[in-house]
Amino acid sequence: MKVVFTVGEKGGARHVRVEPRRLQRKKAYACMARVVEGLKVPPFAGAAAGPFERALPTGDKR
Repeated sequence: MKVVFTVGEKGGARHVRVEPRRLQRKKAYACMARVVEGLKVPPFAGAAAGPFERALPTGDKR
C-alpha cells in the first residue's frame, strides 16, 4: 500500500491518492491521505514536482 502525490508550485501536495484505490474510502487510509494533503514545502518556480510515492503502514500485527 502506498500514497502517491505531486507537489504544486505553491508548495502544497496535489493529486493525493491511496493505492490500491479500493482502500481510499477506508477510514484509516482516507485519514493518511488527508495528512499528506496538508504537506507544505517552500514555493518553487517551474512545473509541479513528482509524482512521489511513499509506503503506508499496513496495520499488520506480525
